[in-house]
Amino acid sequence: MRGLLIAALAALLLPASGLASAQSMKSDDPRPLAHREKVIVGMPAKFKQNATLLLAKVFGEFEKENLDVEYSIQKPSDSMALLSTGRIDAVVSQASAAFFNAAASGVVIKQVAPIGFYGPKNGFWATRALLKDRPWNPALLKGQTIATPAGNGSVSSHAARMELAKAGLTLNDVSWRQMSAGDIVMALENGSVNVALLLDPTWLKVDQTKVALAFPWPGDITGGYFYGPNLLTKNRAVGEAFMRAMVRTQRTYLQGDYGNNPRVVTALAKELELTEEQVRASSASIRFPPDFPMRTDFAEMVQNTYLSTPGILTYTKPLPDEQVMDRSFLRAAGAAAQ
Repeated sequence: MRGLLIAALAALLLPASGLASAQSMKSDDPRPLAHREKVIVGMPAKFKQNATLLLAKVFGEFEKENLDVEYSIQKPSDSMALLSTGRIDAVVSQASAAFFNAAASGVVIKQVAPIGFYGPKNGFWATRALLKDRPWNPALLKGQTIATPAGNGSVSSHAARMELAKAGLTLNDVSWRQMSAGDIVMALENGSVNVALLLDPTWLKVDQTKVALAFPWPGDITGGYFYGPNLLTKNRAVGEAFMRAMVRTQRTYLQGDYGNNPRVVTALAKELELTEEQVRASSASIRFPPDFPMRTDFAEMVQNTYLSTPGILTYTKPLPDEQVMDRSFLRAAGAAAQ
């Protein structure tokens, strides 16, 4: 009888212990994959707004998930094409017209998380020759060519549209030139363009005796991380492992005054090819919310900008949010994405 009682107590205690163990595990805790998996991530350059991705690799957070992450530096248009065909697995980019057109055609591709949110100094810069010691006026954009890494049909055009509207102008009043970040700095400094987009860390490298900030990037608009068919459908477990590492990294290393964390500063200075002083000086210009917010009206808003210029999109009505945005990977990692 005593033996039966002990066995019954043990049976009751074991599930309780297992439940307690499960409850103590956080959603973003490492759960290494059974087999080593490689993830190729395309990006236009190593920008500070991609710090989460860079630090996840430097600090071994991908390693904890049994992931081998490789970067592939390429033009945004090229990376989207490679992503849609499964030749790379993820992309750091913008919700561009190319992205929406691919989704409209039936390609399995979605934005799954935001990158860092831009602050002061990130935005559109103008030559002092254009400004002529005058304060910035949106009317100065009329007739200008704007240089950006992604060109027209990118989130940059949405930010410019907001500024143009202040002067009663539209996107038809400007033209675009797609250039690499390094070439943009040279073009601004030598005056071959008068207005260009400079983001961290590029604005730190420009000669501010020749150019000045014209208008900042909208604080609640940013780029994102995109998954293609490999991570969305073929191997979702890898996509979830990648996102766990990202969420864990952002919450661990990029909260508060992260610019005074010696490990973070040293790592970012090396990855971005900046001095540690430059990293510290710009630490307040990019914020990394712990819950990775993704606006539910973002896709419609940006598509309406593209639809305002004929020929940018291949369709006439905005695609629904659920066709182009997937917040389930963030939720699985414990991030309360909208």
